[in-house]
Order: sequence, then C-alpha cells, then structure tokens
Amino acid sequence: MKYFMGIDIGSSAAKGVLIDETGAIVSRALLPSGLNFKESAERLKAELIAGYPPAKESQIFICATGYGRAQAAAQMTKTEIACHARAAWAEFPAGGTVVDIGGQDAKIISLGQDGKVLDFKMNRSCAAGTGSFLEELSRRAGLDLAALPRLARESQNDLHLNSFCTVFAASELISLAREGAKVPDLVKAAYKAVVERVRELAPLRAPLIFSGGVIFYHPMIGELLAAGKDYTILKDAQFCGALGAALFARSGQNL
Repeated sequence: MKYFMGIDIGSSAAKGVLIDETGAIVSRALLPSGLNFKESAERLKAELIAGYPPAKESQIFICATGYGRAQAAAQMTKTEIACHARAAWAEFPAGGTVVDIGGQDAKIISLGQDGKVLDFKMNRSCAAGTGSFLEELSRRAGLDLAALPRLARESQNDLHLNSFCTVFAASELISLAREGAKVPDLVKAAYKAVVERVRELAPLRAPLIFSGGVIFYHPMIGELLAAGKDYTILKDAQFCGALGAALFARSGQNL
C-alpha cells in the first residue's frame, strides 16, 4: 500500500494530511509553525504517521505547500493557490469561487470545471482581512479569540470600523468601547472589517467555496462574505492546503 502526504507550512500553523491510494484521509495533524519550518515539517510527518501506524513501514510520497514548503524535504512542492484549488475541486468538480482566509493573507481563486485556476487575487501587503487581524484585535481588547464567534452572534447593533490598518482599527475598537459600545457589536464590526478587505480583492461570484482556518473557526465571516449567495464551508476547511498537496502527491505517482 502506498500513502501520500500533504504538508502545509503556513505563517502561524503547520497542517498535514495523510491519504491512501483511494484518496481517503487516514490521518490529520496540526501544530504551530514556529520559526524553524524544517523542524515543524519533521514533527508534522511524525505525527501523521503516528496517527496511522499502518503507514509506518510503507512508501510515502510527500508534497509540500505554504510559506515553508521549500524546507519540508518533500519530493514535490506546489503553491498555496494550486493546493486550495485542488482540494476544492475534489469536493466541487463544477468549480466556483474559492475564498481562503489565512493567518497572513487572503486569496480569491476562480476555479474552472476542469480543476484549473482561471484567475486569482491575493493580499499580502497588510494584515487587514486576515487571521492575524482578528488575533491582534482580540489581544488588544483583552478578549479570548475562541469566544469571538459566540460574541458576534449576540450583536444587536451595527458598528463600522473606519480604520484600514490593524493597529489603528484596534485603537478604534478601544475608543468605541470607552464610548459605551457593547463587546458583541465590536466583535461583529471586526468581522465586517475582514469581509470588506476581502471583497476589495475581487468580485465574489457564486457558488462560493470557503477554505482556511479563519472561516472554519469564525463561520459568521463566511455568512457576511456570501451576502445571500450560495456558499459552502469545505468539510476539511482548515486542512485544505495540506489536502490539496496530498492529492497532488497522489496524482504525481500516476494513481
């Protein structure tokens, strides 16, 4: 039996997926990327195999993606765009618009029915519209990041953040809180700020396919982005980059 591993070394988290010859996922792993991407990749490989012992003595072909892909000691590397598109196409062969919001960037990918990337837009110039934006705002406001989805659901008033920059937006949130704004309303305003930044990248045409950890953990962002359009949050949203890489590894072996 052959197995295929996809490794996604992102800016904040390292994700891994191990699949078998049929393409079925047999093991997943997630850990902080840290500063040593090579070490993170090796730890990830070990965890994936530990999660599925039958693969230990088998041949494993590896494809890596993400910021640290060059240091992952893989037989193949692919871009994040290609891997997110490949994972989305596996679930949605009719194509659509793939939206991935990561820790440091946001991507909008136009996916064709043949699985090819027709076009894409990506924002790397600013943390606004990414996971680090929410992390910084929650830190500055003294809020638990994991509590944000619940708080946003409790919002009863619409607030708007005028600041584009993460630092200024955090200061604006604190000022609004001092003026009496409720915490749930402030959280929803932060979500809306992420949505505005993503929408600036490119038009969002249905069907919308959402991937990445940010929308996985903060599904209201997906709802706000869709604005009534048909959308789906991928089943393995947080692991889409790694899953796409694993599928490339499998096709690279002509199976």
